[in-house]
Amino acid sequence: MRLRLFAFASLGLLGAMVLISFRTGVAQEPFELAASLETYRAALARDGEVLARILALDALFIPAYLGFFFELASRYRRNADATLLRFGLAAMIATGVLDVIEDQMLFAAIRAPEALTEASPHLQHVLSQAKFHVSAIGLVLFGASLPMRTALERAFAVSLIVPVPLVSVVVWLVDDTTADTLYFLRWLGYLAGFTSALWLHGRGHGAVRGAPA
Repeated sequence: MRLRLFAFASLGLLGAMVLISFRTGVAQEPFELAASLETYRAALARDGEVLARILALDALFIPAYLGFFFELASRYRRNADATLLRFGLAAMIATGVLDVIEDQMLFAAIRAPEALTEASPHLQHVLSQAKFHVSAIGLVLFGASLPMRTALERAFAVSLIVPVPLVSVVVWLVDDTTADTLYFLRWLGYLAGFTSALWLHGRGHGAVRGAPA
């Protein structure tokens, strides 16, 4: 039951953020990249109100996805590779901490853009991209720790290991237009992961067959 609640909450909050970005054209990602101070302040003045709504949803999304991974780790603790699972969960916890700091830095920038310095956008860039890098490590380790005895289990593990980590690296190598498309694909990867977890564990399949869902 708890796993499904966390997955549904994560899906709902993530879907709401994607919908806001789709309808307004405002996303969090451009504020997570280095830019000149003038460009950064202008973007905050133009899009700060919408960005604040996205950040408010993200603040709720953080405990939802952490709860999801805590519960998932608990369910697989007897069947997963213990070392990979432990370090994967630790990386996801670190991701959540970095996510909280990132959100608060962006909230502060929205409230007091005049306090930003030339270094501020670059510090935001380093923090945000470190968060994505750590999350990619966590997803790979977490997915690799899981049992892959059936086609469904393998598909779920691959949904953690491949899409989001791959996009999170490739996005550093492309132009801004291509990056915007990849950001959207990364969001779809998150949605696919939570959806596949709901389907797999809602059926009581694999390592958690017979466990309360």
